[in-house]
Amino acid sequence: MDFHKILNFKTDNPNLEFPDYKILSDLVKKNLIKSLFDNLKISNDLNGANLSKSIEKKSIIIGKISDGVFILDDLLSNFGYSANEKIYLNWKNFESIEEMSKLSFNQNFFDIWYPGVDDLDIFDESCNWLLSITHAGIVKALVNTEGK
Repeated sequence: MDFHKILNFKTDNPNLEFPDYKILSDLVKKNLIKSLFDNLKISNDLNGANLSKSIEKKSIIIGKISDGVFILDDLLSNFGYSANEKIYLNWKNFESIEEMSKLSFNQNFFDIWYPGVDDLDIFDESCNWLLSITHAGIVKALVNTEGK
């Protein structure tokens, strides 16, 4: 998580702690990415901008972020999915992945994702879905329809 997000959160909420998160180890990250790519039929030999383009090409637009409440499961319910209690956040080409509780993410979404700045991918241990939120607030989904 970017330090400035934590600092901004503490400035705006002096009596609260920033939501718990952890950065995954390289081994855990590697295994999780392999499962995600296999389940969503994303080529394992892509990286960087080519990886982002491949995911974008396979995804469908499902909405746009607006001010107010963000509920991850509301977005996933259109596909018959709900997120596990533990979710993963990918900020840039799967170079670093953070783990956070779904509840903390939903409650603090607008402190975590900044419009105009952040592109964010969200998925869980099932590796059967991936939501992408662009810096413009466009929400895209890539789901494994065979894994349900």
